[in-house]
Amino acid sequence: MRPGLTGLAQVSGRNSLTWDDKLALDVRYVDEASAVLDLKIVMATVRAVLTASGVSSPGHVTSPEFMGSAPVDVSEPPSA
Repeated sequence: MRPGLTGLAQVSGRNSLTWDDKLALDVRYVDEASAVLDLKIVMATVRAVLTASGVSSPGHVTSPEFMGSAPVDVSEPPSA
């Protein structure tokens, strides 16, 4: 999936989310991609920009530096 102007993580809390939450929302977007979801994200982007919601994370001007994610055990299939 190519990066775009905005995304599900950006309209779901932006910098107030943890990196793991942001990455999970990116995966959710890829799994559920549709024109309807894109339209919802664009409308939510306008609202997020106008209200400046989620601009900073507690204790940071923007968000904490990405230090990597927890290792994922690939030996077991994911639970449904």
